Amino acid sequence: MNEHSRRSRGLLTRARAVAIGTAAAVVIAPTALLSSALADDVVVAGDAAAHGHGLFVEGLGLDVAGAARSIASSATAPGPTTDDLDATVLEGLVDVNLGTVSLPLITPTEGGDGLLYLGDLGTISSRSAAPSPTEAVASSGLINEDGSLNVDTAAGGDFEPAQLDVTRLLGQVIGAEAVEELVSGASLEIGALGARAAKDGPTVTSEYAVSDLELNVDSPLVAALTTDVDTAVGATLQPLVDLLGTGGAVETAVGDVVETIDALPLVSAELDAVSIDTQSVVDSVRTELLSEPLSNAEGSVSVNLADGTITVDLAQLVIDAAGVEDLNELPANTEVLSGPVVNAVLDGVTDALVGPGADSLVSKVVDVVTDGVYDAELDVAIDVTAPLGVTAPVSINGTLGGFLGEAGAAEPTVDVSGLELLGIDLGGILTPVTTALTGLVGDLGAPLEPAVDEVLADVQPTVTTALEPLVTELLDDALEPLLEQVVDARINAQPTAAPFSGTGDLGAGSFTVRALSISVLPEIADVDIELGSASVRALDEVDADADADAVDAVDADAVDADATDATDATDATDATDATDATDATDATDATDATDATDATDATDATDATDATDATDATDATDATDATDATDATDATDATDATDATDATDATDATDATDATDATDATDATDATDAGATDATDAGATDATDAGADADVSADADATDADATDAGADADDALGADALENDVDSTDALDGAGGSGVDGTGTLAATGSTSSLLSVAGAIILVALGVTAMVLSRRRGKA
Repeated sequence: MNEHSRRSRGLLTRARAVAIGTAAAVVIAPTALLSSALADDVVVAGDAAAHGHGLFVEGLGLDVAGAARSIASSATAPGPTTDDLDATVLEGLVDVNLGTVSLPLITPTEGGDGLLYLGDLGTISSRSAAPSPTEAVASSGLINEDGSLNVDTAAGGDFEPAQLDVTRLLGQVIGAEAVEELVSGASLEIGALGARAAKDGPTVTSEYAVSDLELNVDSPLVAALTTDVDTAVGATLQPLVDLLGTGGAVETAVGDVVETIDALPLVSAELDAVSIDTQSVVDSVRTELLSEPLSNAEGSVSVNLADGTITVDLAQLVIDAAGVEDLNELPANTEVLSGPVVNAVLDGVTDALVGPGADSLVSKVVDVVTDGVYDAELDVAIDVTAPLGVTAPVSINGTLGGFLGEAGAAEPTVDVSGLELLGIDLGGILTPVTTALTGLVGDLGAPLEPAVDEVLADVQPTVTTALEPLVTELLDDALEPLLEQVVDARINAQPTAAPFSGTGDLGAGSFTVRALSISVLPEIADVDIELGSASVRALDEVDADADADAVDAVDADAVDADATDATDATDATDATDATDATDATDATDATDATDATDATDATDATDATDATDATDATDATDATDATDATDATDATDATDATDATDATDATDATDATDATDATDATDATDATDAGATDATDAGATDATDAGADADVSADADATDADATDAGADADDALGADALENDVDSTDALDGAGGSGVDGTGTLAATGSTSSLLSVAGAIILVALGVTAMVLSRRRGKA
């Protein structure tokens, strides 16, 4: 708790402490209504949501029909949804634990056994709507059918305000003795209220309304102040009374007149009575003080001595402290009982009691005493005894103002009619008696004037001195703790704004506004009562692409996931298979072309050898033999040509067969790949298929490279040794089989590579067979 510096309050100087309001409250309630531990946190699905709550007590939840609670969601229930407060449902439904006291939340009668009497706030309701992902609006309190605020209903004068009665809680703060003597009751009077919040895209707007807020305090001390004032005023008037006592100026002057009359012949005189009616002054003061409430100079605090109540216009004090013109123009989280407002309340009570304002208690006492003193009557009565023992009264009567010659005051009167009624011609007696009494009237003014002046000078300090300790006790021991520890309240409460900077009731990204948030016993129980709450949450904008993708993804996964994935897998496999088939054909064609060339070269080399042998034979034989050899050579050449053609044809036929075989093998691989891919990808999502497509492309490249390397190895083997080619071809196939499994272990690519190498090996074996056959035939002919 922060300590304010000392400051003057009228004639009093006292310390001031500041009430620090708290935002969170923990209340234990023994019912199944406990739905949230702290604030009115609500979890609502959907991009946009709205929530209105007319009445909420933290820790109790009040999540029941009839609590003026409405919720809307753009995803499930866009609304508008509405709910009216049904006080009969809540009466007796829940108790609020407030320190050592447990009270019903709602009481059906003013001053009844309960914390809150709703009055006309019993007609509050709420309305919520979330028509789209970017729109949400909520309102609660006294609202119209469309959700707009309707607090103007309180302006008609017939509105009955709600009452938050904390009387039963005072003992926990100020103690039983102070409750009995200083403050016996207190309540917060609440006028019409409501709040509305809306979010449209990125724009959030809010409004609240509170028509009035007032604090009412019952004080036994205040009710007894008139008695204290009577005593003080009586003490102030004592100098006048003293004038009449033994040795007093009035008593002395009247005594001199009596002696004068007694000295006349034939008569005797005796003082009957002399008095000043000071009680009339005291009575006038009391009547005036009880006739109408006292107030401070600003009129924000009034004190009714007749019933002992103090009424504080909190609305006006809050407006003045905030520097605004209206109670509905306050910034977010404005504290009702802030330090300046608490000071203003205590200053107001002080000023209303002992301040210099025209309507303060002291000022009124001074006014009444001043008028009363001059109007107080002074009576002098003397008994005159005539001859024959007949007694006749004579007297002087007038107001002090008359004796003092105050303007407008009637002159005192001298009454000697009693002597005339005797019917005795006193002659020389009546005139001197009258003369003596008339002279006394003038003589009495002299002692009366200083006495009256003394009274008027002393009345204000005397009354103030008498009341000051009482006022100090009232403020220090009762009112200040009441204001700082029993109740705290905020107008235009917003949990997302400073000093809280938290989240709204709908969670992250939401906004909440409350017309009035009240904390009861903040340092003991900390129970928050929220009146007129509205919360909204919505997207700033809708991402059309993301929204469409989300819808497509949901539809594909929910309906056509398997079909789409199978198609994607087939498309990827087909593309890979087409590439594999082309690569396999290209590798086979390249090998075939090499094989044809090698076979032709082998035949040419044989032809050259044969020609040399034929020449040697010609040299050894005669010309005829030479001719024959030439013919043989010609025939051999013709045969060689034919053989070469045959070998080429055989190779072409083999190539055709090989191409077909390669295609068939590739097709078989494609079928296997498609099955494997389809089986793998059928349950996968589109995102996984995309990754699988990339893997297939990588496998195809690895397969192409393996096939080309295998073909090159076969060509080299042919160029080196035809017989060793069988072994080399097998080795090449084995090597290809090992390398066919790429880094990702794609079996489809490995199968395709192994098939291609098997075809290449078969082609090599066929080419070797044809070449051997041609050489054999040529040697036979030679």
